[in-house]
Amino acid sequence: MANTKMLIVADSRPLLMLALADSLDVLLIPGAKVIIPDMVMFVVTEHDKPGSSEMLNWLSAQQDRVFIAKTEEYYEFKVMRRVYPDRKIGCREERAAGEVMNEELEGGVDEIILLFDEVDIKKPPNYLRPFTDNVCCMSASMLLDAKKRKCS
Repeated sequence: MANTKMLIVADSRPLLMLALADSLDVLLIPGAKVIIPDMVMFVVTEHDKPGSSEMLNWLSAQQDRVFIAKTEEYYEFKVMRRVYPDRKIGCREERAAGEVMNEELEGGVDEIILLFDEVDIKKPPNYLRPFTDNVCCMSASMLLDAKKRKCS
């Protein structure tokens, strides 16, 4: 792979926040593919959350740059939900993102940006760390700030 860059969404909250702010395009970093794990998409669409319809409309217009990744984490969750319908989601979004991250790193991707919730960015979950030098963590507000600085 030649100079590949990925942005992997590790949490539904940044997507919903950016959707409500009409700022989802900030995810479209030049030269980077955006990957949303299926577990994250499930959380976005599970209930009619504020921002979910905006997110889905944006997603349908970005089919060449934004991809939904299938994960074992989501598959296992679906199976478990059949048996235990009230089962909580817990850390499954981040675990699914970690699964995607590891697959991409094994595939030779050059750089990965993990998009976390504002709270999680200060201390990403232990099961995702330590990160290699080509993995960085960002929040939605960090992406927005970077875009503002670039446009100034």
